[in-house]
Amino acid sequence: MPFCRFCGSEIKEGETCSCAQAQAEANKANANGAEAVAAATDALKDAAKAGGEVAGKAGVTCLEIIKKPVTEGVEFINGSNYITAIAVIILQSLLTAVFSLVLALKFNGALKGLMKVPVVKPFFLAILFSLVATLLFTCITFLMLKLLKLDVTLYQSLEIAGVRASLLSGGIAIAALLNLINVGWGTVVFVLAGVLVFIEVFAVLNKKYEGASNKLVYGMIVSALIFVVVACFAFSKTYNWFLPKDMKNIMSLFKYLG
Repeated sequence: MPFCRFCGSEIKEGETCSCAQAQAEANKANANGAEAVAAATDALKDAAKAGGEVAGKAGVTCLEIIKKPVTEGVEFINGSNYITAIAVIILQSLLTAVFSLVLALKFNGALKGLMKVPVVKPFFLAILFSLVATLLFTCITFLMLKLLKLDVTLYQSLEIAGVRASLLSGGIAIAALLNLINVGWGTVVFVLAGVLVFIEVFAVLNKKYEGASNKLVYGMIVSALIFVVVACFAFSKTYNWFLPKDMKNIMSLFKYLG
């Protein structure tokens, strides 16, 4: 049997002695624990509030850039909006995942039980691929502008990627809605949005770097080609991840749909 370290009285395992010193120590420990829980709760509330503010600002930023891509886009690329840019990029990746989810559900409906296209896995893979594609775009843009000897920082490159994500979010949202009506039209709008966004990003950079139009034209063409080649190569190596296990290639899926 244990004994109280203050008065020496015999106590049961896990009990607190009734002496004044033991009770005072127990009360102090309880107070410290309550303070720690309160501090942790306050920290979680502050984090949730800050996260909500960043998410809200990301949504507002998307809408502003979609409405006025050039003026708002140029203003956004100032080196101090990179946190908002990250939030916008995450928002765009989530919309891409929603697009893939709707696409998978529509395929499953069309296949009518013949086989089942995965739903959950493509959702998370779409988020991963979207984030990786944005990282690739950021790196290519930074290197391209540096090679053209234009003033740019990594933060600004991230903000340029945020402008792209804002513009792309609108197109992906429309594509996801169209998928509910017609998969073909939704897919066409999704691909078309990616092409048009490169043009819009060029317009933003052309305004920001006035006087460098000729260099930017070729810089954007080369950057777009590199981006598309790398993206197509990655897709050719990973598209089977989105298909049922008994599917050997994507053409087999379209044969079933036909």
